[in-house]
Amino acid sequence: MTSPQISVLMTAYNVEPYVGDAIDSILSQSFSDFELLIIDDQSTDGTATIIAERAAEDKRIRVLPSLEKGRVPALNALLAGARAPWIAVMDSDDIALPDRFEKQMAFLAANPDCGVLGGMAQNMTEDGTLLPAPESTIEQTHEAIIVDRENGIPLRNPTVIARTELLRAVGGYRRPFRFAQDYDLYLRLHTRTRLANLPDILLYYRIHPTQVSTRNAMAQTQSAVVAWLSCKARLEGQPDPVDGLDALPTVGTLDTLFDMEGADALARHRIVDRIRYSPAMLAGEGFPVLAGYARDTGASKDLWRMAVRLLRAGHPLASLKLAMVLARA
Repeated sequence: MTSPQISVLMTAYNVEPYVGDAIDSILSQSFSDFELLIIDDQSTDGTATIIAERAAEDKRIRVLPSLEKGRVPALNALLAGARAPWIAVMDSDDIALPDRFEKQMAFLAANPDCGVLGGMAQNMTEDGTLLPAPESTIEQTHEAIIVDRENGIPLRNPTVIARTELLRAVGGYRRPFRFAQDYDLYLRLHTRTRLANLPDILLYYRIHPTQVSTRNAMAQTQSAVVAWLSCKARLEGQPDPVDGLDALPTVGTLDTLFDMEGADALARHRIVDRIRYSPAMLAGEGFPVLAGYARDTGASKDLWRMAVRLLRAGHPLASLKLAMVLARA
């Protein structure tokens, strides 16, 4: 059997309203030399049925079994099963434009030193209504993409195509980074190959409340900080202390793990900055981080305002606790 040029990886979990359109947008690509590998991550709605129906209609679809629940294990299983020299990522709730692969493969043929290529995306609402297109283009060159790598790498993951051999060489996706697996991956790839973005809109990106980025802001931010600290260790010629771990190290253990004073303080700062306007999160699972941040930085007008916001939002106990921490700071 002749291997295709692109293996498209798609994981799906409870996306019954969207997955059919996502699959159809891949099957409608003007560049048709691909296989579409899909794992249904043990959905409880009709997602698996829709996937099976599409697979019965098009032989380019291969449905792999879900042997372990979770996006990272599913992505690694798909990567292991891929037969093509290029991997394309596709989310199960987005829509790829028909010429996405054609444009990307043309660029890659003309730029053989590029091993990871993304592009622009236009946001759409839950019901598929397009939001205004981005007013500025995304960073396009390798140098521009990595210049602020500590704070993120501007590659829209559902638009990315990457060399299969590179993804396998770095070990695929790492388990501890289930909420920032893409950022961690690009930090490990950027020293091995050149990254690039096309200035074209390649995908419509769906915004809806069930997205991981919406529901897990705190864990995602913590994961991103640990991914950067891991990258920093590697860049300094040190072993990566996260290698071999199955779970993300917790805030409070990072100074010791990375042998770096200030690692925990950095994580607390980034997390508080991300969730500062979510009183429920600050009063709940985020409160230990908030209290630690207050001890790190001392009393400030900003933190006293947070205490007031907590009180006004109906969290008097958390407000009182924060005020007590600030009074002692």
